[in-house]
Amino acid sequence: GRLIYWIWIFDVEGGIGYVLNKDYWNQGLATEATKAVIALAFEQLGMNKLIAVHDQDNPASGRVMAKSGMKYSHEEPYAMLDLHEEGRMVTRVHYVLTKEEYLAEK
Repeated sequence: GRLIYWIWIFDVEGGIGYVLNKDYWNQGLATEATKAVIALAFEQLGMNKLIAVHDQDNPASGRVMAKSGMKYSHEEPYAMLDLHEEGRMVTRVHYVLTKEEYLAEK
């Protein structure tokens, strides 16, 4: 077996994160799985808000967030040092979805 997708919900604030194996990009799998985890978070875990962030240089991740129903919130320039490219500062783009927004669009 090989790991295709890893998705998690973390911390009290309801952060959501995911990583998809590159062999499976552009197939809709990340959006499908993210929608399922969002439903789990709101319908079964009783969460009220989810937050997700992505590197501005990875707009595909932002498209997954938007297609999953999350709403653009804001950009955070100089948020952190890139873990893979020495000296590069990352601008993080934030998305948010509240339980009320989720239920209204369901």
